Amino acid sequence: MDREIKFRGQHMMSLEWVYGDLVRYIENGKEFTRISDDKDIYSQIMVIPETVGQYTGLKDKHGVDVYEGDIIRGVRHHGGTCYHREGEVKYDDNNCWYYVDTYALNTKRLSAYKKIEVIGNIHDERGKD
Repeated sequence: MDREIKFRGQHMMSLEWVYGDLVRYIENGKEFTRISDDKDIYSQIMVIPETVGQYTGLKDKHGVDVYEGDIIRGVRHHGGTCYHREGEVKYDDNNCWYYVDTYALNTKRLSAYKKIEVIGNIHDERGKD
């Protein structure tokens, strides 16, 4: 089964999340980043480029889509021990989704964890500082 390819980004003005296809282009030497539900140029919404994240193809235990930049909490069983961890979802050069463990400061494959839960994202968390 193929993974659905979609993106999200924060609306340039309202900071609300926008979901759909990613459209990037250069016009008059300036780069624009937009999200669109279809290919109609008039339906595209300008988003903050740094907030764009791709869908991982995974859903959390509540059925919520997991995106790059999300902060997740997961459970991993190893050697009879149950580990509860949190971290940021990222993508690497080996075509693998992983997360950076907030506490141990190391990385783990996202697929190694069961019962993951999206608890926030790096962009919303940054605004709380």
